[in-house]
Amino acid sequence: MNQPKPSFFSRFLKRSQPWLGVAGLVGAGLLPCPECGAPLLWHFWPIAAVLALRNIIQERKQRRSNPLAVPEAVMDEKIQCYREESNG
Repeated sequence: MNQPKPSFFSRFLKRSQPWLGVAGLVGAGLLPCPECGAPLLWHFWPIAAVLALRNIIQERKQRRSNPLAVPEAVMDEKIQCYREESNG
């Protein structure tokens, strides 16, 4: 019944996990490229940007194809406009 309280370190780690991932990517990006000597950051950030853009486009398509994903306030407004048009 009584669950043990999570330790401070585990709570801190859980909250900072996204930031640790970003810090790891930046740290790895500062390593030099074995071929040209430029930071690896210059090589993999454009790829990461393309993948993020692809993910955003896919989510947008999914939201457009799924009418249940529309927030209730927007749906209520559309229904109200439709009722006003049909009545008047």
